[in-house]
Amino acid sequence: MTQKEDSSFEEANRKNVISRRLALGSSGLTLIGLLSSSIFGQDAREKPDTGLASQRQDNRVFMDRMRNATTKEERMQIMMEQRAQRQEMALESLKDELGVSNEEWLLVQPRLKAVYQLKHPLRGQNEQPSSEVEQKSEDLQGILNNKQATAAQIKTGLTALRVAKEKACQELIVAQRKLCEIMTLRQEAMLVLKGLLE
Repeated sequence: MTQKEDSSFEEANRKNVISRRLALGSSGLTLIGLLSSSIFGQDAREKPDTGLASQRQDNRVFMDRMRNATTKEERMQIMMEQRAQRQEMALESLKDELGVSNEEWLLVQPRLKAVYQLKHPLRGQNEQPSSEVEQKSEDLQGILNNKQATAAQIKTGLTALRVAKEKACQELIVAQRKLCEIMTLRQEAMLVLKGLLE
């Protein structure tokens, strides 16, 4: 083979390698394009998460109402409404997590709410105690704040608090039992993990 033939053979071989690289490169780009359009198309079809935006909007409304409130009582009422709304949102979230249908929710919601409220009681109007336990706790604290309180007064306050706690514990046990009656084993396990069932 002459030097000229050798040179033209190398040139043809180099062009062949380059065209193969281009073919592979362009097919790789095509594949990447197909995959990315599939992924981005899937993202576009998925529903946007509006939970965070909704929460921010609710917080703005709450802050505006608090700023515009003119009395302490009005502010306390707004705070109570906010807490009640958050409790309802927590219950709705539990509905989704438990996979409860709208029909089932009519039966589940009151029982779940009873347990939830016993576990997470809302404060009353003007931050008054919302339960007997809270009331008796405040009474006992008032007795202890009095340095002149007698042993008999402390014992009376302490006994009243223990009785109230035992009563609340029994109410919770009954409410939890009623809720367990209508839960599947999986749902029951989920509620145990969330601290609503024992």
